Amino acid sequence: MTQEIKPAAPANTLAAAILETARLLATDRETAEENALAILKRAPGQAEALALLIGARRLAHDLSGARDVLQAMTDKTPNLASLQYELGIVLHELGDFDAAAAAFSRVVEFEPSHANAWRALADALAKVDRAQEAAQAYGKVLQLSVPNIQRLETAARSETSQLSAAEASLREWLQTHPTDVFALQLLGTTYLRLSRHEEAEQQLSKALHLAPNHTEARFRLAGTLVYRGDWNRALETAEKLLEDNPDNTDYLDLKGFALLRLGEFEAAVGVYRALVAEHPAADSWKTYGQALKALGRTGEAIAAYRQSLACTPSYGLGYWCLAELKTFRFEPADIEAMKQALETKDIGARDRALIHFALGRAYEDANQYENSFEQFGLANAAVRRFVRHNPEQRAGLLQRNKAVFTPQFFRARSDWGTSHNDPIFIVGLPRSGSTLIEQILASHSSVEATSELQILESVIRDLSMGEHRKPRQYPELMQDLSAEQVRRAGEAYLQRTLPYRKLNRPFFIDKMPNNFSYLGMILTALPNAKVIDARRHPLGGGFAIFKHYFVDAYTFAFDLADIGRYYRHYVELMAHFDSVQPGRVHRVLYENMVADPEREIRKLLEYCGLPFEEACLRFYEGGRAVLTPSAEQVRRPVYSEATELWRRYERWLGPLKSALGDVLERYPQVPEFPDSGASMQWGFSRPIRWSSTAPP
Repeated sequence: MTQEIKPAAPANTLAAAILETARLLATDRETAEENALAILKRAPGQAEALALLIGARRLAHDLSGARDVLQAMTDKTPNLASLQYELGIVLHELGDFDAAAAAFSRVVEFEPSHANAWRALADALAKVDRAQEAAQAYGKVLQLSVPNIQRLETAARSETSQLSAAEASLREWLQTHPTDVFALQLLGTTYLRLSRHEEAEQQLSKALHLAPNHTEARFRLAGTLVYRGDWNRALETAEKLLEDNPDNTDYLDLKGFALLRLGEFEAAVGVYRALVAEHPAADSWKTYGQALKALGRTGEAIAAYRQSLACTPSYGLGYWCLAELKTFRFEPADIEAMKQALETKDIGARDRALIHFALGRAYEDANQYENSFEQFGLANAAVRRFVRHNPEQRAGLLQRNKAVFTPQFFRARSDWGTSHNDPIFIVGLPRSGSTLIEQILASHSSVEATSELQILESVIRDLSMGEHRKPRQYPELMQDLSAEQVRRAGEAYLQRTLPYRKLNRPFFIDKMPNNFSYLGMILTALPNAKVIDARRHPLGGGFAIFKHYFVDAYTFAFDLADIGRYYRHYVELMAHFDSVQPGRVHRVLYENMVADPEREIRKLLEYCGLPFEEACLRFYEGGRAVLTPSAEQVRRPVYSEATELWRRYERWLGPLKSALGDVLERYPQVPEFPDSGASMQWGFSRPIRWSSTAPP
């Protein structure tokens, strides 16, 4: 452990004399006082020396003596503000409030911007019932403080490109005002805007520790919980905020959305029904519609979405939510309304993108595929204005995973992790049939569906901070963890899933697609978990991603070439784990599931160690609520139309094909990737009907 070394002051300097006097104050008070007086002879009114002098007198329990010394000094040099200020402090402590007020009045006469003196003057005047003068002095304190508040607020509201300077300004202020909860809240909010959520949580938590009733800090803290997917704590935060302000629309929206993500759909519907009744707004109607859709109440959902558009005719999410409904078809009047909305001068980039996505769906339903693709292209171009993707970063992560998770890594940790076998992970790319697989498994009496949980990523994020919050990156951090740390990580994941498990069944599903990026963690910390890779034809899956709006969850999703590269990286990573941990992952091809559902379902249940149940074949009869875009689709039998739809657009998919390369050519087989271990040589009797638990 290193000890902080403070720079020494040069010998024979004022700074050296002050430091030496301060050192003596604790051990030799009298000498410290003599030194302080000596300094003041050479530097009359020197603030630090005055503080040391008064400190020495206080230690001697002689405030009257301190007053006499200071009075003598002010008689000789009456125009030094620092002397008058210290005299006023001592007089106030002695209860001589009139004399204290006189001293502080002289200070502000000499230094009108001395905020501490104005505050002390106000306090002294209030003690002697000079209320009007005290109020004026308090007003002056606020007048002097407001510029600092304005400076900090202006910094925190800067453009994104200026937020680094805002951070520096707020941190500098907090160096000297560490308990300023307003500044802590502003710094936390700045970190939220910079997407530095862990640091935001630190600063906002500090503010709440100092001021538990600071509602703005608590609400901002909820933003970090939403990012982390900690919906249980987000709900608790919302309910805490609503205790003091039960009609606040932001707090009600937070509560409703947290309930929605926790699978409490009926409760969420209740919150949003009340919210739109009292405070109708486009966002509230939209989320109300999503809750209704999850419960299968499609007609009511459509009505809610239309209400959102009645509130705001250019509200892109309202149109997009309608477009997501598989059984909904836009009328000519809807298409005309969307075109008119696009002509609105002040329409935002996100609304514009969403309306283009919705128009693409409308033209697709009308079999106008060229117009449809044009709209999807315009939509994705609009999104790329505010969403950035870094393909090199993803490529680097792939190679780092391959470097860390070697056969030797797993051999050395073969008995690590928790022994629980509860989780069934469904991983892969979005729009690849994961919701269908989830619905099939959730129809089994031993399996419960939860949601696309963000918990695994949250556990890894916590690990990446390590002891003393020193950042360590995944996947390299896995090499540094002990067996006990890995076991605790697995247990932490299971513990955090409990709020989502409501049926007390032996197994539960986590269908967060991107968990394939953390497959090394799953196989190490949760070695008895089942992992199902939901895979779809590269062009079918890739185009399905391109025509879907994913908010900001998948930054690769808005460019055909980026989608192709991402798909290729995903296939390469999964091939690597098939090589180093053969048989651990069960792969389901969407095309196979559509072509022969019973065969694929039986193989799926066998891999999961579950006895066959007829209900899994009739998964569409279940009444389970589903929040994902495929909610309506899984309430119908498997249908084949979607598997070939991409062919209607194939002539425009050149960038996707080029980026996929031999991954497309070899599908459903896998090409040999460099440094991925043994070549995957799989044979297929029927190429489009393949699903394997253990590649030979």
